[in-house]
Amino acid sequence: MTSASEFGEASDLSAALSPAVSASLSLPLDERPKFIGQHVLSSIDKSEPPFAPPRQKVADSEKEALRMELRKLEDVLSAAMNAVRDGGNDDILRRLANYLVGEPVADAPAVVEAPATAEAPATAEAPSPAPAEAVVEVSDPEVVASSAEAPVGREEEAAMGSGVDARNAALVAEAAEKVTKEEPLELMKKGDEVGGKILQEDDELWRERDGTAFDSALQVDPEHGVSPVKLIDMRFIIALGELGGTMVRRQDLPKEAFIDLDTLKRLHGVGYLPIISISHPWQQPDHPDPKEVNLQLLAKVLKIMLEAFKKHGGGPFGVFFE
Repeated sequence: MTSASEFGEASDLSAALSPAVSASLSLPLDERPKFIGQHVLSSIDKSEPPFAPPRQKVADSEKEALRMELRKLEDVLSAAMNAVRDGGNDDILRRLANYLVGEPVADAPAVVEAPATAEAPATAEAPSPAPAEAVVEVSDPEVVASSAEAPVGREEEAAMGSGVDARNAALVAEAAEKVTKEEPLELMKKGDEVGGKILQEDDELWRERDGTAFDSALQVDPEHGVSPVKLIDMRFIIALGELGGTMVRRQDLPKEAFIDLDTLKRLHGVGYLPIISISHPWQQPDHPDPKEVNLQLLAKVLKIMLEAFKKHGGGPFGVFFE
C-alpha cells in the first residue's frame, strides 16, 4: 500500500527541520524562515550554524501568542515545501533551505516570508499547505505542556488562515464522534491464530511485514510532544466525506481522527501493513479541495475497501494524506 522510502523522506525532513525551528524561536517571526534555511544548509554542509540569541523562558501569559506564531511558521514552512516539491525528492532538503534563504530555485515561485506579527495576514501568493500532513509540525515543549489547558479557539484558528470555518469545524467534530461510536477495534494479541499461525507477540505481523521501518516516523518525539507523521483513521475520512465536510490540516484535526502507532501495530492488515498512502492534485492554487471533490471520491473508495477488509477479518487502515 505504501513504501518505507515515502515515510523515510517525511521523517527525515521533519527531523532535519526540527533543530533549525527550535533554534529560530528566539528571533522575530519574520526572521525565522531565512534563519531556518541557513541552519539547515549549515547542517548539510557541516559548517558553523547561524547565531541566534538564547531563548528566554516563556511566561504563561505569552504562551497563547507564541502558539499563534508557531502556526504561522508552520504555514510558511508548508508553503515553502509545496513550492519546491515539483522538483522531485532528490536533494529536496537543500532546495527547501535555499528557497527559505532566498536563493533562486528552479520552477519555484517567489520566496514566502513570514508575517511580522501573529495578526498579520499570510502572504497572498503563498500556496496553502497540504490539508492533513504538514511538512513539519512546529511545536515548543513549553507551549505543548499548556496546550491542553488553554487550547487555541476555532475562531482564532480561522483568523490565522488554517481553513477551519465554524461549519466545517462542526462537521469535523461530528465525524470524529462517529468514529468513537464505532465498534471497538479488534486488535491482534499474543496467542491469536492468524492465517493458520499462532502469534508469539502482539505486533508479530507488523514486524514480519517490515512495519518497524515506519516506527521512527510515527513515534511521538518526547521533546516536542508530536510525531513527524500521523496517520488518519480511514473511518474518519469516510465519515467526513459522507457529512460533506472539507479535509483540514493535521493540526486542526481532533485526536479521534488518528490511529496511533501502538494501535496500528496490532491491526489486521489482511496480508498488508495497515497503511494507505494518498497523494492527490490541488483543485486550485489557494486550496487543495474547495468543493470536496477529492474527499468525496476518496471517502467512497475507502468505504468499499473497509467493507472488503472486514469480510476477511481486517479492520481500518491508517491513511497518510499528502
